[in-house]
Amino acid sequence: TPLVVGAALLGITVHISFFFLGLKLTTALNAGIISAFYPILTLIFAHILLSEKIKGNILVGAVLGIAGLGIIIGKDILTSGFTLSPLGDFLIISSAIVGVLYAIFSKKILEKHSPILVSFYLFAIGGVAFLPFAFWEWQTSSIWITNLSINASFGILFGILLSSLIAHSFWQWGLSKMDVTKVGFFHYLEPVVATITAVIILSERITPPF
Repeated sequence: TPLVVGAALLGITVHISFFFLGLKLTTALNAGIISAFYPILTLIFAHILLSEKIKGNILVGAVLGIAGLGIIIGKDILTSGFTLSPLGDFLIISSAIVGVLYAIFSKKILEKHSPILVSFYLFAIGGVAFLPFAFWEWQTSSIWITNLSINASFGILFGILLSSLIAHSFWQWGLSKMDVTKVGFFHYLEPVVATITAVIILSERITPPF
């Protein structure tokens, strides 16, 4: 259906492309600040398009999330300053908005179809839409695949199997069981998981401000 095609192109092709292109053109700090507003955008769009109620505990959670972000990045802003990267920042903002719309479209699709079926078709359609870009990149730089390290190959497999296939299927299943607004606020778990894995795998240190 047009809704499935639209959701696939938005959530898989456009959302992922905009995010990585934006991340290449802006700073990680800017991307982190913008991405932190994803739950707030979800709250607004879900209220407008799905008529979901804005509950008091959700608002409190939003305020706490933004406050926590301010504490974490405040030191970096004071140390290195905050610079705008117009195109990169615009792409990250667009990626966040598209991601919210993707969640809303998926919610509508899940009213009639199972999460596994939805995940399959969304990834299949979104993957096909990537093929022209993959072909173009192969033509311009075909030797990159021969230079992949073991760690890079492992990272690609991890992204395909765990970050994409399994995680996305779980996300669709969760979306089928609760409001889009609540699903959006699980976004705040990502920094927690990132912190734990960064300390264990990358030996990064947790500073007092963090």
